[in-house]
Amino acid sequence: NFRRFKTALRIPPRRYVLLVRVIGLSIQAWYLDKNQPSKFLPENWLHDSLRQPTTIQDVSRIKDISWAIRIGASITPWENVCRHQAWQAAILLNHYGIAFHYVIGAKKNQEGKIEGHSWILADNRFVSGRCNVREYTILKQFSLNQST
Repeated sequence: NFRRFKTALRIPPRRYVLLVRVIGLSIQAWYLDKNQPSKFLPENWLHDSLRQPTTIQDVSRIKDISWAIRIGASITPWENVCRHQAWQAAILLNHYGIAFHYVIGAKKNQEGKIEGHSWILADNRFVSGRCNVREYTILKQFSLNQST
């Protein structure tokens, strides 16, 4: 336990803030999924003027958001599936004005059943839903940036 505590002390404060926001967004995503599932459609997400990540700060922010979503998903006891995580990533990237690419794909699993998956890319990096993209048939994709 002391080792975990010591490790936690080394986490930068900005990551703690993002982790708390992700957990809050995770609760909101769980509620919306049960009561208003249409809120997860990308057409309903915010479309502010977003810019391509060009600075070291932008890339660092993308990595921090990805970290917070990954850690948040691992510690929440409620369902926090890929579409919830993609929504969380979209909200945070939009908040920081960073353009992103949202993808929905499907593949057949080993039992022959179709599985859906969604993921977010920013600056060609996975922010949520890391996967082997070649395994999926792309069903829909959205680029949310200055041209939307």
